[in-house]
Amino acid sequence: MLEVSFASQHEFPQIESFYLGCGYSCALSGSDRVLRSMENGGIVGAVRLCFEQGYSVLRGMYVLKEKQGMGVGSALLVAAVEELGNRECWCIPYTHLIGFYGQAGFVKVTRRSAPEFLQDRLANYKATGKSVVAMVRNQK
Repeated sequence: MLEVSFASQHEFPQIESFYLGCGYSCALSGSDRVLRSMENGGIVGAVRLCFEQGYSVLRGMYVLKEKQGMGVGSALLVAAVEELGNRECWCIPYTHLIGFYGQAGFVKVTRRSAPEFLQDRLANYKATGKSVVAMVRNQK
């Protein structure tokens, strides 16, 4: 049975190991809110809610390859949106996930409409060949 809940900070090393196994390297901050999906005692998906430079940012949505397409990411996204409430939130997903994030109210925006630090992040991702876009939910 799939369980989605917030990880405690003492679980952050386990979350970071999960991320590394997915090819995503990050150092979780004490201010990050990390949702994780658990199944049979193991992590099958995770996403971070970060507060960066005055903005809420959804980051690091990863689901184990063998669990993709089974509702794990959707459950994480629903829980993240519930936590956000009506607050504005930004994300930089891969272009093939625009529809997925759109189901949660995120809309694609131009790079220039994103906060400057996210414009820079987006440009850096694109410079490494990643096909990504800026999206926002409940823009002020």
